[in-house]
Amino acid sequence: LGLAYNRIKKNANTSVLLLLRELETGTSEARAEAKWNVPTLLDMAPADQHQIAGLSFFVVIRNPYSRVLSAFLDKFRHAKYQRKHGRFALTPAGFAQFVAWLDTGGLARDAHWDLQEKLIAVPFDQFDRVIRFETFREDMIAFLDAEGITAPDGSLQTLFPADEGKQTDADKKLQTYYTPDTAARVARLYARDFAMLGYSTTFPAQLGLDGP
Repeated sequence: LGLAYNRIKKNANTSVLLLLRELETGTSEARAEAKWNVPTLLDMAPADQHQIAGLSFFVVIRNPYSRVLSAFLDKFRHAKYQRKHGRFALTPAGFAQFVAWLDTGGLARDAHWDLQEKLIAVPFDQFDRVIRFETFREDMIAFLDAEGITAPDGSLQTLFPADEGKQTDADKKLQTYYTPDTAARVARLYARDFAMLGYSTTFPAQLGLDGP
């Protein structure tokens, strides 16, 4: 395909991988199969690594407010995450406790909620295309069109089946789960992401937060 995808967890990562594999192979693969089969730059033979410069690099980024809430709602419904990191009720109060835990050392414990900055492999301004999670379908179609690639009919209308079980509707729950204190903590913890990715730390005025 001539594409290089910088994976970032909780940013439609599985859907992008499944789409790329379908475009590459012409068949739909199961989630685990696609993740196992997708080639990485490390799989390239040394003699072929000169081809890297000719690839179009892209990444999907997401508003940190939405991403950390999505990670919380998705991962802490699973027993293995509760055993590993602690139990947090899937409520606004539980989310506040989770964010407080992030502030006391938990931030770097898992890539699903760690800084996106850490997961970006090349200088941000060197990506050929940056796709925003908030406008994922439109951005992805525009990118593929620019690369001369046609997405399969209906492939970007909804999440791929493997991602549907992880859908949390975090964007619709921001007002419910965030308080001014929680939003202020997230703005501070993810300050580098907000700055680098171009998202405002200003939270909706209904929460009483004054942003820059």
